[in-house]
Amino acid sequence: MNRAIPIVGWAVILLWFISLGLGTLLHKVSLLWIATVLLLSVGGVALMAIDKRRAQENRPRISERTLLTLGALGGFPGIWFGIDVIRHKSSKPSFLWKFFGLTALHLHLFWAVVWLTGKR
Repeated sequence: MNRAIPIVGWAVILLWFISLGLGTLLHKVSLLWIATVLLLSVGGVALMAIDKRRAQENRPRISERTLLTLGALGGFPGIWFGIDVIRHKSSKPSFLWKFFGLTALHLHLFWAVVWLTGKR
């Protein structure tokens, strides 16, 4: 994997958490949403670690669809941690493209909903 990709990935994650914090301070994002993102992220790391272990042991795997769905629902920080730190799925371009595309879609839709409707 190109070393620029992890730098951009971590920058996106950092900006995501900063914007969640700002959204909370501006009363546009609920603490429940932040807790949900954190739980989904922990789940993403766990699934990536379990899938890597299963791959090493030639056991039945967790489907890419499951990993991508969890990432798209908000667990992308955990999935990214699995890609960059655990080094799982990091050399599979088709997975990375799908992951980055779904992450971008999630971020755009989330902020469109939050900033257009706001928490009332």
